[in-house]
Amino acid sequence: MSRITSRKAVSKAAEAVWAANKYFVLACSQSAYRDIRYHLRPNERDVNAAFLRLKEIDRTYRGLPSADLPELSNALYHLLGYFKSDLLTEERQYLHTRVKEDPEEVLEKLETYTFEYDKTYLKSCRLWQRDRSFSLVPVGLKIEGELSEAYVWDWQGDYICDDNR
Repeated sequence: MSRITSRKAVSKAAEAVWAANKYFVLACSQSAYRDIRYHLRPNERDVNAAFLRLKEIDRTYRGLPSADLPELSNALYHLLGYFKSDLLTEERQYLHTRVKEDPEEVLEKLETYTFEYDKTYLKSCRLWQRDRSFSLVPVGLKIEGELSEAYVWDWQGDYICDDNR
């Protein structure tokens, strides 16, 4: 098993894992979302604190289906913003009204739209990738001059590791 502690590699991994988890976390707890975001700010960077908070949220809400997360509507409203220029006004308005009435329907539509409109940033979103470990790095990383594939490295706070090297 390789263990990498390079600040640059760990920061890149933390940012990628956060990007994949941020709407899942927002759907669980806006307070946790703010905490993690704070710990990942460049001038406040504490990747270990961010990791531990994210791990706590994952452990608490892992068993709940995405449609049952306590603050899902907040996350759905944010996600809808990614599709402003892709959807007709009527479709956006329809989805906005459905968020409170049938969040599961909106969640499914947003997942479909993510791939239909090629929203790369949202493809690894854990609201629709719940089967993956929260800490897997969803992008390839350049480590020691070699570019790895996505989902090879596992962020563990102040280091990243893999089981295949």
